[in-house]
Amino acid sequence: MKKWIQNHAITLPSDAAADGIGELWFDSPAAMEQAMNSPQMAAAVEDAKRFLDMERTYALAVDEKIISNALK
Repeated sequence: MKKWIQNHAITLPSDAAADGIGELWFDSPAAMEQAMNSPQMAAAVEDAKRFLDMERTYALAVDEKIISNALK
């Protein structure tokens, strides 16, 4: 895993809204596949069951498209 980011909501628009989004960054799809199928990830999922609503938790793989890095 290259990077792990947690994005915590400051305010929620409704009780049904997610209270945060986690980002796991990998160097390649193969590295992601290996990590997601590792014993460490299995242990992390078991731990997450103690504090996450696993019925509403899911993973979404994305391909980042940077539009601009210059914010002024």
